[in-house]
Order: sequence, then structure tokens, then C-alpha cells
Amino acid sequence: MQRHEEFEEINTYKNSSTKKKEKNKKEEINSKKRRADAEFEDVMMDSNDMAKKFTDNLDLEAEDEESDYASNSEEEDVMIDEDYEDNSEDYDEEMSDEEERKDDTRNKQKINVNIWDEKENKLEKDQELDYDNAAYDMLHRAKVEWPCLSIDFIIPENFYPPVKPFYEKRNFTLSKDEYPLTSYLVGGGQTASQNGYLYYMKWFNMHKTKYDDDPDKGDDSDDEEGTNPYLKFEKVQVKGNINKIKSMKNSYLTAYWSDHPCVEIVDMRQLINDLEENIEHQKENYEMGLKNNNKKRKLNAKSITIKSFSRQSEGFGIEWSNLSPGVLAAGGNDRKIEIYIPTDESCTDWVLNSNNINNCMGSLRGHKGSVEDIVWSPVQAYVLASCSTDKSIKFWDIRTDKNNPPIVIEQAHESDVNCLSWNHFCEFMIASGGEDNAFKVWDIRHINHGPISNIKWHKGPISSLAWDPFEDSQLAVSSEDNRVSIWDFAVEPDDNQLFDNLNQEIPQQLIFLHQGQENIKDIKFHPAYKNFLVSTAENGINVFRPAFDDDSSIATDEEMAID
Repeated sequence: MQRHEEFEEINTYKNSSTKKKEKNKKEEINSKKRRADAEFEDVMMDSNDMAKKFTDNLDLEAEDEESDYASNSEEEDVMIDEDYEDNSEDYDEEMSDEEERKDDTRNKQKINVNIWDEKENKLEKDQELDYDNAAYDMLHRAKVEWPCLSIDFIIPENFYPPVKPFYEKRNFTLSKDEYPLTSYLVGGGQTASQNGYLYYMKWFNMHKTKYDDDPDKGDDSDDEEGTNPYLKFEKVQVKGNINKIKSMKNSYLTAYWSDHPCVEIVDMRQLINDLEENIEHQKENYEMGLKNNNKKRKLNAKSITIKSFSRQSEGFGIEWSNLSPGVLAAGGNDRKIEIYIPTDESCTDWVLNSNNINNCMGSLRGHKGSVEDIVWSPVQAYVLASCSTDKSIKFWDIRTDKNNPPIVIEQAHESDVNCLSWNHFCEFMIASGGEDNAFKVWDIRHINHGPISNIKWHKGPISSLAWDPFEDSQLAVSSEDNRVSIWDFAVEPDDNQLFDNLNQEIPQQLIFLHQGQENIKDIKFHPAYKNFLVSTAENGINVFRPAFDDDSSIATDEEMAID
């Protein structure tokens, strides 16, 4: 039938202009009645004549090809193309690309997926957004007094001098990845006043929550019965509100940008010790039936700050080197990137590399707008990338000219480029997120070819990106549309087409969607626990683990129960 469909498409109606002229002459001579009769007879003769020719032609083709095509010319006048060449045998042997695409389209199934949209489905005052426990292997939520708009994991178990770069050494001294889990975080709190808070948090007794709605399906053999998940924290008030914070994972060092404006490097050990001692005292007092009367020392910013670098204006771009212990880069609204290097192996002091120590530049100038984010190469100690409100991404070699980066993507996005993330498995792969609601993946070997992936699915600016430290193809994305999405670029599209409730197609690389937070600003993967993420927003912090491997309110100011 495919051959017959194509045959019909190339046929056209017979040009009967000569017959129409003869018929007009008859109409001028005959009366109205005879003219009507003659017109009827001519039409019938014309139709019978063409039908006979069409049938004769089909008979001839049937004899030549031994085919049994059916005629659909019962109610329409068609003509045969005498110059038409029969290529049915070749057609049957190899289907054309166009027909293959038609077959693919016919085989695809349209599947509707109901995704809640806060703009289209606004909650009433007495309504609360709920979630399906089965979608998460674990989900815990909590708040501190002030929203932390930047957050990072810290690994206190790995604090062994001298300072080691985190990604150089993978033999972590963490406990096994078994429930209940414990995790440590540093966060930068923003307050309504001029001074914010630096938080050190311990999340512990975090159980699997997947079967909370149906405990009979769960296996709680690894859970300690009778314990609840908790968040405990220590805090220090600092000058200015914290814009961005980054920990040097294998060490007690943390750096942050504040709107003071300055870049601060702090030693977290006093906060860590105070928190552990406080937890231990509370436990002892509880067992003895005593009140918690221990007096804690009051820390201030000065007691934990190792080094402070004043800048002309505030900023957001800050990152520790992956390969050179203690080397820090910070870029701000002053359009420049400064490189701070430690003076010794133990990182007791830092200097702005104004003297170009080790032939490395201390200040990089080239952006025409604010530097929004910085990432270091996972394999080259002297290479970093930066993005800016000037819409560009620049790749720097700090041993070369400080004003002319060797690789530049001038129009990386349609507007500000907000964030970057460098893939630690594939050193040529870098992701960028923009104010234009899009995120892109680039191969820096082929920048001139454009992004290898350009996805504009979120409905708000992209606020943060993070490659999975265990899966080279998975990327987490947070957006101001109050969603965190996880994408797997190794997923090969199948015959199904997914559409949301607004009839917008959902890319099949989207494998997980997290919602329920307001104004999400930062996301991170845990560096040692697989599929373990944290997201922070104005209304709190979420620690969660998606159920990828599917096998079937505040207590006190210092101690807070988490969901």
C-alpha cells in the first residue's frame, strides 16, 4: 500500500480545456433544456472515458508488476502520468528516510505527565504542598533562624594535616553509606541587618523515608529504632551578609564572599569542636536526668578568621583549586578575579599573588561585567573558568597574559551567565546556567561548534549547577522557578513523547524533579555519599536522596527537629 499512496500523490486531474470550449459552443446554440442535457451527458462520457483509461492503465501495471493495487478513483477524475517510472522494487528493498521518519512518528506514544506548577496551580491559604514518599529514598527538611542562600558540604572526618586537595584522594574516612546517615554542612546566613551568620551544621540520625507511608514494605534493619533525625548547629556572626560560601572539602578551611565587601578565609575547627562537645554534654545530662546548664564560649568572627581580603565591591564568584591545596580564586562586581595563595603547606596565611609567585598571575581582568561564578579545572592546576553578566564564559591559564584568556565564549547565553560546573570525569565538559532560563553543556575542545546540549525547560533563571561526583552524565540544576531538576545525558530517547499538563514536551533526559522550596539558590552533591544532595532556599534547607535505585517545627534556637 505504500507504493499505491505515492502513486496517487503524483497524479493530477486531467486538463479538459478543449472539451470545455466545445461544450461552450453547444451551449450557445442549444436551448436551456438541451444545454443542461448535453452538459450532463458530456460529464458522464468524460467520467466514463477517464475511468476506463485509469482502469486499463492499472491492468497494464498489474501485468508488469504482478501487483494488486486497488483504485480509489470511484468519485474523482484523475489522470495517469504516462512518463511515470515504476520503482516499486527499489522502494520495497530500501525505505526512504522520509518514510522512516513517518513510521517513527506513528510508533511514538504521547504520554501525559502531571507536573505541579505553582503559577498554574496556586495553593490556597489553607493548602500545603505534599509529596510522594516513594519518589525519595530519603528526604529531610529543616530551618535555621535565617535563610542560608549558599551552602556546602564539609568533611570533618578527613582533617589530617597537611592540607590535601579533595579530589586527589578518594579513600574517605567516613562511616559506611548506610542508614542512619550523618552529614556536615556550612552555610552563609543572610539577615535583615548588616551582619549575617556563618553556620556549621550537623544533620544526624537521618533515616530512609521512602516507606514512611507503608512501613510493611521497608527494611529497617540498619535503622536504630527510637531515634529521630536532628539538626544541630553552631553559629558565628560575621561582618556583612554572606553571598557565597565554599569549603575546602578535605580540610577545616572555608572561604566566603560577603557584602561587607570582602573575601574571608576561616578556620572551622573551633565551631566543630564546640558543637561536638555540646552534643556530648547534652547526651550525658539527658542520661543523668540533668538540665543542660553547660556554658559555651562565645565565638566571634575575629576568633575564627585566618585572612581577610578587602575588595572595592561585593561579589559571588569564589572557588578553591582542586589540585593546588589552599589556592583560592574570587571574582566580584569589580570585574576582576584575584588569586590568593597560601604562604606555607599548612595554610596558616595567604597573600594576594601580586608578585606573580610561580609565574602565576595574581589578578585577572577581562570581563566587562560582574564575575558571577568561578570553577577550576579538575586536571590542570593553572586553568580556571569564569562567567559574567557580560554573557561570556572565559577560560584562563593563570601563567599567561592576565588580560587575554586563551578561550572565550562571548555570547554564551542571551543574558547574564549565573553559574558554572566542571565535570570531574570528563575534563572537556563544562555546564553553564543563565538568566535566560537555559542551561548548556559545552565541549571546550569544540567551542566554535556551540553547546553540545542547550535545554530551556525551566521557567526561571538558573541559580546553581552541580555535576554528580559518581555519575559522569548526571547534572543537577536549580532554578528560580522553585525547582531542582536532575538530568542524565546518557539516556537515549525512546518511542515515547512526554508532555506536562500544559502540553509542553518534557525532555527524556529529565530523570528527577524536586519541588516545595521557595527561591532556591544553591545545590550540592555530597562528595562521598552517592545520590545525596542538599538544596537551600529562603524557606529552609532540604537534604534528599532520589529513589533512583528502586527496589520495590523548631525545638529550640540551638536544636531543631527535622522532618
